[in-house]
Amino acid sequence: MADSVAGDPGRELMVLLERSGQRVSREGYRGCPQINVATECSDPDHPPRRICARHKAVMYERLKALVSRI
Repeated sequence: MADSVAGDPGRELMVLLERSGQRVSREGYRGCPQINVATECSDPDHPPRRICARHKAVMYERLKALVSRI
């Protein structure tokens, strides 16, 4: 995150949500890449599916850590 939000977890969360909103509202946005891969690769042991699951877990932990500082 930008230096202007360093040390302010509430503002950091708002910036994260704002950027996510901007990304998903872009023209031509085709959805979350991880959800798209999960849809295409239904086998949970398929390598791309495992990568997506790991990414989701990392993002969850990051968000949980951020929210715990608020």
